[in-house]
Amino acid sequence: VRTKSALPERFVIKKVGIGAGKRSYERPSLVRAMLIEEAGTSASSADVATPHGGPFVWKLETEVDDCSGEALGYAMERLFAVGAREAHYVPVFMKKNRPAYQIQVLCAEEDIAALEQVLFEETTTIGVRRTPMQRTVLSREIVPIETAFGSMRAKRVALPDGAVRLYPEYEDVARASREHEVTYQEAYRVALCACEAASSSSPS
Repeated sequence: VRTKSALPERFVIKKVGIGAGKRSYERPSLVRAMLIEEAGTSASSADVATPHGGPFVWKLETEVDDCSGEALGYAMERLFAVGAREAHYVPVFMKKNRPAYQIQVLCAEEDIAALEQVLFEETTTIGVRRTPMQRTVLSREIVPIETAFGSMRAKRVALPDGAVRLYPEYEDVARASREHEVTYQEAYRVALCACEAASSSSPS
């Protein structure tokens, strides 16, 4: 049974089913059915509005083999400035064995246009692929911790079983390292000890 005669331009696959039926044939025959939901309905607009982006994000992807490292570095800065939730480069080999980079960007649906504009303006790409993706997101918050080097920030993450983990924020650890003239590893060790102490004293 189908509800429409044509597929939407963008959709999310919610469930997939496969059946062989009850009749016997000389050649095996299988039918696969997919339950889909048009992108831009409840799978995107509702989830994107939830904290940390919810379980639904978009992935923008393209490859470039004629773009300088300086230009790619600047493009990365602009991608984060206009709303990228994550962005990175992956080394790849393209046709004619040309070394290149694949650019991958994760974002909310409302930021797609701005991010694609950055990709077209700041890199040599002539096309960008878009893919809706579902993800599992843990609850998290930024909390203060007290250390021997003063107050720092930590990311407090709640695991599915109720356990809690705290991770020192890089910027605060780096600042403590510079201000107290110690190595980053020493500042991180102090911050991590404070996180462990705060985790053990936090209610589950």
